[in-house]
Amino acid sequence: MSVGETHIYLHPFKEGVRNLLRKHFSEEIVKRFLLEFEVSIYNPNFAENVWRQKKDGNLVLEVRYKTKRGSEFICDLYSWESRAATEAKLLRYITDAYKAGKIGTDWQEKGGGIGVNREILSGEYATKEAKHTDGSSKSS
Repeated sequence: MSVGETHIYLHPFKEGVRNLLRKHFSEEIVKRFLLEFEVSIYNPNFAENVWRQKKDGNLVLEVRYKTKRGSEFICDLYSWESRAATEAKLLRYITDAYKAGKIGTDWQEKGGGIGVNREILSGEYATKEAKHTDGSSKSS
């Protein structure tokens, strides 16, 4: 490395989750997702489960979404689960938060494209029936 360069280490699980987000959302929306490992947030000296994560490398990734009011908790993802299970869980909880009006109130169509994958808006991954914040039903 030359003078002034820094090396940034990106954990493979965190980068994998970010790539899953990129698969379904525009970069503008992906940047609003906050991905932090519990071992970075909580003190392992006071939480045994966090200490265990640090020791064995089975990490819990907390997913939050930046909003105008702060950030909204979406879900926890587990590094030991499969990619398919991680993707399904992530999309299910994002869909629920979107339908509840907690996130995505500013997501809109731009230049013939939409800021999120149509599967999200269609509710394919939803876990419960929900309505728009204006009271109308979701449909494709």
